[in-house]
Amino acid sequence: MNFLAGKSFKIGPKRNNFFTIDANFIYTTGPSFTPIDLQESIRIGFEARQWDLAYTGLGGDYLRADLRIGAQFNNAKRNISHRIFLDIINVTNLFGRVNKLQPLYNSATQTVEEADQLGFFPDLTYRMTFGFKPNKQPR
Repeated sequence: MNFLAGKSFKIGPKRNNFFTIDANFIYTTGPSFTPIDLQESIRIGFEARQWDLAYTGLGGDYLRADLRIGAQFNNAKRNISHRIFLDIINVTNLFGRVNKLQPLYNSATQTVEEADQLGFFPDLTYRMTFGFKPNKQPR
């Protein structure tokens, strides 16, 4: 399931600049994986999978929320548009939610550990566009 919502607000004296805010919510079941044979992995010194049980393991549910805040500033005289936005990826990770990817064998500790998926990740972007159309809203 994926839910996306956003809103743009016209700002500035000519009302041709925009402030935007977007939210994205993702929920899905965890990925399938092939279980690790721990005893065989310990015996041979590296990861051994139970191929007779291929893709029978199911990881935990995947839950993630993203947030984007940005602005677009248009200069009609020069046909230039400046966009700056901050993507805050996986906001749920800030509140203790960790999405698991799959189990992996750790030969140093001789145990099976869970690999984590992408955690909290802020991404600041600046974009300059030449030849923009000043009456159109940002995409």
